[in-house]
Amino acid sequence: MLTAGFERREEHLATDAAFAVTERDTNSLFGIYQLRIDDHALQANLRRDDSNQYGGKTTGSIAYGYRFAPSLRVTAGYTTGFKAPSFNDLYYPGFSNPDLVPETSKNLEGGHLLERQRRGARRVEARAIVYRNRVSQLIIFQCDADFNCAPHNVNRATLEGVTLGLEAARRQRRDARGVARPPVAGGRRHGQAPAAAGAPARRTDRGLSGRARCGSASSSSPRRCATTIRTTS
Repeated sequence: MLTAGFERREEHLATDAAFAVTERDTNSLFGIYQLRIDDHALQANLRRDDSNQYGGKTTGSIAYGYRFAPSLRVTAGYTTGFKAPSFNDLYYPGFSNPDLVPETSKNLEGGHLLERQRRGARRVEARAIVYRNRVSQLIIFQCDADFNCAPHNVNRATLEGVTLGLEAARRQRRDARGVARPPVAGGRRHGQAPAAAGAPARRTDRGLSGRARCGSASSSSPRRCATTIRTTS
């Protein structure tokens, strides 16, 4: 299946702060190709962004998954990413750096997903994802001894680590007419949100999956995350 689209992003600031630039526009074209054959799955993405502030940039990704068994799937992927500095990074009075340049990244990841259906219609998912992201011109916020703070670009940085996740969800019971039954006594409390049964949050559209992954898990999905960051000025 092939999907294509166009996106226009218009950013305008309504503020009393003395920003040097208060608007920018970005036009984007993207395409997504998905292929499934038996236990094989392939997806390729391509995106072109044209900004009136930073010019054009092309990014993309390719991912492959194979289902070894009904309950076990392994995946691998490669992406490139692009992230422009925010208006606050560039122009906020006293805490900005107008010389910042956009981040670019190259990212590798691999993982597996194990699904088990337990008695009582309970579904359990366990996953592990290993990632390694190499970022050029990483934007970080630094303060000196006098607490003069501003964002800066780091020439090269490597983010690597592993994410472990575990999810458990119970299918809602229905009667003979297909109507959902209310929860039984002793179940979740009134007003408490049910556990999410969907897929885990994925990487951001800028491809910086290592940094986004640790903070993107839902509260219903207990996770453990370890990340190592190495920078080179």
